[in-house]
Amino acid sequence: MTDLLVGGEWAAASGGARFQTVNPADGTVITECAEAAPADTGWTPTCAAPAPRAPNW
Repeated sequence: MTDLLVGGEWAAASGGARFQTVNPADGTVITECAEAAPADTGWTPTCAAPAPRAPNW
């Protein structure tokens, strides 16, 4: 199971929705991921701003 990676930290989606990632070759479920909602985008400017200054950018 995978949550959202926000600013280097794992966080659950605000709405709690999840979706399955399926292997297209055989239809088996690979994992279940958090489904971001519009409310989850408020952190975007805060987390993205330092990225270009990161040494591994």
